[in-house]
Amino acid sequence: MATLVRFLRRPLLTGLVVALASSACTGRHPRPVPVPVPVPVEAPPTVPEPATPPTPNPTPTPTPRPPSPVPPPARTAAAGVSEQDGYATYLAHSFHGRTSASGVPFDERKLVAAHRTLPFGSVVRVTNVSNGRAVTVRIVDRGPYGQNYREGTIIDLSRAAANRLRMIRDGQIPVRVKVLRLAEAK
Repeated sequence: MATLVRFLRRPLLTGLVVALASSACTGRHPRPVPVPVPVPVEAPPTVPEPATPPTPNPTPTPTPRPPSPVPPPARTAAAGVSEQDGYATYLAHSFHGRTSASGVPFDERKLVAAHRTLPFGSVVRVTNVSNGRAVTVRIVDRGPYGQNYREGTIIDLSRAAANRLRMIRDGQIPVRVKVLRLAEAK
């Protein structure tokens, strides 16, 4: 009896128990849902196909491949593109001294950059759209990749180039990249 009194002192539980008990005891039964009677569907008359002579050696047809997805135009840069708008980031200090994709050691004190598609040795002018500052860099590496590329980054700069553009504090800035001299693709 004492347990029942303690239980009834809790108004939320008491209300829940009363609601459940009263809804279960109402005596209402759900109405049966009428099931529609299926209507037979007549099949269309079949027309015999004309007889074709069998081919002696059928040549297998190649299965078509689905077209490869085309990347968005703002992020791609072909060798023929003269200007490109997007974002720029700069490479971390940990890349200093490592061999770049072109085979030369990456030097963060030189005016160099990484681009995904431009040939190594190409010279581009990178302009900070926010403040109008510009720097001329040479492409020596490939990049950007990963999250930066998915966010619209089109070029990775050395620390010296980032200093000239006044972007060290921001990390990622909107830029316009203009190809000044296109190197021969190797």
